[in-house]
Amino acid sequence: MLKEFHKKIPVKINGKLTKAANDEMFAHNWVKDGITKGPQSKLHLANAVRAAEARVAAAEAEARKKVDADEPILEWTEEQEKVYQELMKISGWSDKK
Repeated sequence: MLKEFHKKIPVKINGKLTKAANDEMFAHNWVKDGITKGPQSKLHLANAVRAAEARVAAAEAEARKKVDADEPILEWTEEQEKVYQELMKISGWSDKK
């Protein structure tokens, strides 16, 4: 079934003959019905969009977790802190606002 779903078929879009995949036509008709038909179609489309956005957000969160886990943790030693404070005094900058 998935093979048929992604199969390119000849279609007329705005009066021009072109080839489009069945899934593209399905999505196009689904959005069109969600906009032009009654509340049931709009609700169905809104639920599908919400579910798709949730999947994308979950995938992005998982990718962010992986990147965060791969980053090394910065360790600030006392020696580095002394050098930092010394440079701050010399330059006239202050940590405090």
